[in-house]
Amino acid sequence: MDSNTGSDGFFVVEISGDLTIYDVSQHKLVFEALLAKHQPLRLNFSAVDDIDTAGVQLILSVIKALQEQGLEFTCCQMSAEVEQTFELLGAQWVVLNSKEAA
Repeated sequence: MDSNTGSDGFFVVEISGDLTIYDVSQHKLVFEALLAKHQPLRLNFSAVDDIDTAGVQLILSVIKALQEQGLEFTCCQMSAEVEQTFELLGAQWVVLNSKEAA
């Protein structure tokens, strides 16, 4: 997972690899460190190969933590498979956020 600050003040997080039950614990540690920075996040899904329920739960928990801090988030570059997973799990508002940010 790579990160940098964009010109709009959002901290861009490029998520790579799988966001599955097998990988979530690694990603969770990185997200916890990023949340400690208290910056708005842009989650870039362009390099996500696979996502399952555990991955969606992790992303939703990151979004909730940002909202509790009063910070914004955007998602971008979701593949059709990633979008479909969010939609199947009732989190289509994350996909809509991704399309608005594009």
